[in-house]
Amino acid sequence: MDYGIKAGAAAIALTAMLAATPAQAAKVCKPGYVSAQSTDIMETVARTASIAGWSAKAAQMFTPRYANWANASSKSTSCRKFTSSIGANAFTCFARARACAYQ
Repeated sequence: MDYGIKAGAAAIALTAMLAATPAQAAKVCKPGYVSAQSTDIMETVARTASIAGWSAKAAQMFTPRYANWANASSKSTSCRKFTSSIGANAFTCFARARACAYQ
């Protein structure tokens, strides 16, 4: 994933996370799961980018209201370390969750 794309996806995720959640609103979750993955030489970057990718994908599939990782249910992330074809260590991380929003 390109760093410019990662930065854009991270900005979308941050905007969604900073959105206020009404105290007495009902949480509504979409059926099924949204998944995304990212690869980087740093595990923390790959994990953060996979969550940002999840947010971007959830916004595209539903609406930006569903892009907030903090509101998602059944969240999971996992990373796998591997050695690339040029011998460098890298990580592929996956983010998976049900997209939810407060109504």
